[in-house]
Amino acid sequence: MRYSDINHTSALQRTLTAIRQAGQTLGIKSGFIDDARRAATPYVVECTSLNDEDLPYSVYITQLRERESWCVQRCPHDHEIEPLREHGRLIGRQFRFSRESDAAAFRLFFG
Repeated sequence: MRYSDINHTSALQRTLTAIRQAGQTLGIKSGFIDDARRAATPYVVECTSLNDEDLPYSVYITQLRERESWCVQRCPHDHEIEPLREHGRLIGRQFRFSRESDAAAFRLFFG
């Protein structure tokens, strides 16, 4: 391995660490949603058609970010956002909440 390769790898690792820390600051969770995280968030709102095949990409991203922001602002530690797939194809998102009232408010807000 050359010295320049080591420097490039080190810079990449610093960048990835900074991205992870920024995400945590914004309330973005990382990693796969396992059975324990699903059990902690049993109230599910499915947003089918929230994908870039059924919507123009800019509309999809705007709607996804609005929902993510709503969750972070109103229940930063009590929610999960999980891809919703059918036969491997992304068809939307599942918004999971630990409190039924949060799920109901989300459903009303985004109707």
